[in-house]
Amino acid sequence: QKVLFASTRGVDMIMIQVIAPLIVLASDGSLLLLMFIALFIVDPLTASLSIFLFGSIGIGLYLNSNSKVKEMGRRSSEINIETNELLANSINSYREIYVKNRLSNNLNLIQEKRIELSHNMARLSFIPYIGKYLLETAVILGAVLIGSVQFLFQDSATAVANFSIFVVA
Repeated sequence: QKVLFASTRGVDMIMIQVIAPLIVLASDGSLLLLMFIALFIVDPLTASLSIFLFGSIGIGLYLNSNSKVKEMGRRSSEINIETNELLANSINSYREIYVKNRLSNNLNLIQEKRIELSHNMARLSFIPYIGKYLLETAVILGAVLIGSVQFLFQDSATAVANFSIFVVA
């Protein structure tokens, strides 16, 4: 069953949930690098604060969710393999299960595994939104922080210009 999972659903999961996000990460990372270089040329203080703020949030998100996501992914694979094994065994020994009147037991067990899998997949699909909303909140709070720093250390025309560049970036 592990070979079946690895050659069917496992390949789908690798392509959709690993390789595609890596491509998006590479493109977003290069765009982010260009924006920080441009921001650093315009105002090194704003660029440094931005790197510190968003870097800290990124590292915190990684440390907080990395082990949880690994465990949920591992458990999802296990549940999927167990469910496939139960289904295959039920189909292969249907007569025996029917004669022993264990059909409802097998169906209940499969149903429980599928419900557990759906709960686990729902939690897994929600995790990216935590980071998204946290970063959106950080952008708003970061704009307030960087705007305040700009007005404290620079004249108002330069502060407005640098703040505008930060908000646009």
